[in-house]
Amino acid sequence: ALELSAGSYLADPYQGLPRGGYVTAGVRLFTAARRSLPPVASQPAWPPLVPPRRGDSVVVRFHMESASSVAIAGDWDGWQVRPLSSLGGDIWEGALALRSGTYHFNLLVDGKEWVVPGGVAVSTTSTGGMEGVLVVP
Repeated sequence: ALELSAGSYLADPYQGLPRGGYVTAGVRLFTAARRSLPPVASQPAWPPLVPPRRGDSVVVRFHMESASSVAIAGDWDGWQVRPLSSLGGDIWEGALALRSGTYHFNLLVDGKEWVVPGGVAVSTTSTGGMEGVLVVP
């Protein structure tokens, strides 16, 4: 591709610069034919987590491989970290006293890594982070 441009600019009496003009030319070379990239596959749309009820609480259960501790935090109580109980086999469980509604949460794995568990709907925060979506019917 060949690119050409030309123009001029006015004198600047305050800085003592005269009126001027310019001309530019450029050549772009491509070594191979350009092809558009295929569209990026989007993540599957997972459903929100809908935990079963146990009395007046809901029970959440997550599979976290090789975790020594797992805790949950959510917007239902101001993001307070609550430890989950290990059931063995990398399964972690907790009971939460929640009213009907839609909530957002994250898991804290081994006290250092915040994650959204796989297979749960994800919501993007205003700061670009990710939160899991939990629905209590």
